[in-house]
Amino acid sequence: MENDAGKKKIVIAACSLAVVAMIVGGFFFWQNGSKADTKIAAREEVVTRGSVISSLSEEGTASVATQTTGLDLTVTLDDDTRLKLDVEVEEVLVRAGENVQQGDALFVLNQVSLNKALNTLDNAYQEARLKAEEAQINLKLGTAEAEQKRQESLNGGKVASGVYANTITEMETKLAQYKKNMLESEEDYAEYVELLELYNLRTATRNNMKSLVDHYETTLEALEEFYEDYNETNADYKATYNNYKNQLESLVTELEKAEANMEAYEGTEEQDKYGDAYNTVVDKFDNAVVIINKYQNVIDEYDTLETRIEDAQTALEEAKAAYDEYNEDYQDWYGNMSRSDLERKVNQMELDLENAKLSYENYQLQYNNNLNNAEGELNKTTISAETADLAYESTVNKLQQQVLSTQLTADNLYDYVVELNSCLQDNVILAPCDGLITTIAFEAGDKIDLTQDVITIAQNDSLTISLSIDQDDITNVFLDQQAMVTFDTSNETFEGWVDAISVSPMAMGAPVVNYTVTVKVEGEGLENIYEGMSCTVELVSDRVDDVLIVPKRAITTEGRQNYVTVKLEDGTTEKREVTLGFTDGSSYEVKSGLAEGETVLIESQINRNSGNAEITSGGQPGNMPEGMELPSGGQMPSGGFSSSGEFPAGFEGGMPSGAPGNS
Repeated sequence: MENDAGKKKIVIAACSLAVVAMIVGGFFFWQNGSKADTKIAAREEVVTRGSVISSLSEEGTASVATQTTGLDLTVTLDDDTRLKLDVEVEEVLVRAGENVQQGDALFVLNQVSLNKALNTLDNAYQEARLKAEEAQINLKLGTAEAEQKRQESLNGGKVASGVYANTITEMETKLAQYKKNMLESEEDYAEYVELLELYNLRTATRNNMKSLVDHYETTLEALEEFYEDYNETNADYKATYNNYKNQLESLVTELEKAEANMEAYEGTEEQDKYGDAYNTVVDKFDNAVVIINKYQNVIDEYDTLETRIEDAQTALEEAKAAYDEYNEDYQDWYGNMSRSDLERKVNQMELDLENAKLSYENYQLQYNNNLNNAEGELNKTTISAETADLAYESTVNKLQQQVLSTQLTADNLYDYVVELNSCLQDNVILAPCDGLITTIAFEAGDKIDLTQDVITIAQNDSLTISLSIDQDDITNVFLDQQAMVTFDTSNETFEGWVDAISVSPMAMGAPVVNYTVTVKVEGEGLENIYEGMSCTVELVSDRVDDVLIVPKRAITTEGRQNYVTVKLEDGTTEKREVTLGFTDGSSYEVKSGLAEGETVLIESQINRNSGNAEITSGGQPGNMPEGMELPSGGQMPSGGFSSSGEFPAGFEGGMPSGAPGNS
């Protein structure tokens, strides 16, 4: 057995040496082989037409447009209460997250409560309709009455000449009175406008003056309190000061007397006696001066405090007098009126002034008309007719406006009835649109108001996407910019546009400044897109459409010329110059040199030399013998063979590590 194993090892070793010899020989011919054509495997790409797009890519989330089942009903009744349509839900037929189509059943209403709600809406409609009919009747009756008054005015003008003198006197008196009323109203209005304009200033002035009085009172109280505390602390010092000050006055007299005695007895036996008496008085005087000087600051502070108290009392009295005087004027101006009272007064006086002006102007017109009537029968009749016509037209216009208003209310209520009936099938509420149910604000047994939002349906034909764009890119974004949207849940791309750009940053003071951009997408195919789904949005900055496209890797450049390798119909290849256009970084627009449907080759590393492919391995070019393929990876082992014929790294011991027969 051992001999058989030995023979087996010898055979394996011989085979291994033969394989190594073949590799070495193959490599030798690869380095120095013939120049025969070499066929190299390369990826083929058919030239097609399409779009080359340059864009800014951002991540975002979807926000889906919604519609509710509530009526947009804002009708109020005569007592100003809002019309409500309360109903009871018997059964909910759908769930949140369920897709529905327009007309699908959503929930079942209690028939009794539904009938009550329908009756409420119908009663409101019937009442509005009756008011509209009543307005129509009033229009007919009012028109007839206005016509009658018009005729009376015309006829009355014909008999006005008999009372011409009395009419003129009465008209002039009334005109003068209206003018007087207007001028008085103007004066009163101007006075109160001025009062209103000065109200804040005068009120602030009075308040400031009162605050000043309070301030002086507080200051005086504080000074008096401080004076009392100071006097309590320094009363003894003050008494001592006053005592010595009084002594000082008597000591001055005594000192003068002692000095006179000393001078009188100078040179006598009693000179020393009167000199000692003088010195004693001097010592007392000096001691009194020292003590007075010692407590002078205390006395000065007394004087200062008393002066300040007197000043504060004076200031307080002056401030009170000024305040009382100003407050008296203020009371004359405003009394107890607040600003709001004054504003209402001014508004009322403005209305009074407008009415006075209008009355004056109207009467002036009437005066002129009547004066013209008095001047002649024809003119009087004409003017009276014109005035009557205006009154007639005004009355008829008001009645017509009332008809239109009441009819509009009735029409609106009718539309609500139609809308509610369109959403109802017996006592079942139907979906108003296609979409995804997102929220249901009730459950079976609840009472709801049909005029409020009760079920929300996300429509599957419209959505918005919010993007966060940093300050470096926001200037490249513009309104209506094309946006290509791809959701993470689908490979389908939807086309939208930039609908809004916020000019305010999302967060003030943040280290990175971002702005919110809203993209809108509409159309079909959005039914599987839910609220909050993430997506990638390509904001197209530039693009070319319906052009020939080749990958960037298919292009080689020599100097300023660009080339591609084209595979011909017979299987051969040719190097062809092309003119390139717009690029998105990975593909190029081909303006000339290629035709749609032609095939180009994409090779990882290709240079052409005399029609043969030149393969790079470890940076050392060489020609591969015909029929010999490169090892896995397209390269020879790193380092090649040495000039001495030794194996490269990895071939130690005669065979690479792990080769068969190598034990």
